[in-house]
Amino acid sequence: MKYALLDETKRILSVSDTEIEGLLDLETLIQISDEDAEIFSSTKVEEVYQAQDGNEVVYIRTTEPLFYVDGQILTLSKKNWIESPDSVKEAHREMRNKLLVESDWTQVLDTPLSSEAKGAWVAYRQKLRDLDSLINENGVLSFPEKP
Repeated sequence: MKYALLDETKRILSVSDTEIEGLLDLETLIQISDEDAEIFSSTKVEEVYQAQDGNEVVYIRTTEPLFYVDGQILTLSKKNWIESPDSVKEAHREMRNKLLVESDWTQVLDTPLSSEAKGAWVAYRQKLRDLDSLINENGVLSFPEKP
């Protein structure tokens, strides 16, 4: 069993073998399994040491913020997807709309594109329109590549 220090948003700040003393007002200490601690440790990319009140404090940064919600370690993307899928979809739609506008020229009658090239752009634009169905269970989306 390990201990995880969480901030008020349930973001995991650090993981320790022992209980952490002197918590700040908005921090929470919880027990987590060794497996969950390993998930956190496997994403650790940097440790920054800073002195605070004469004590050495270790700040651990991860490749993506991790959160402990309802007994699960979640990435920020998955947390957002679970809490507000409509907001995630809306954020993706903004980029999708921009990409559609940028490719409008490919669909005009006097486009210099061949029929084959124009067809590739039609397929690309359809993938953009179907974007909501391409978001995976973690709330992550890979935009299609332009032809």
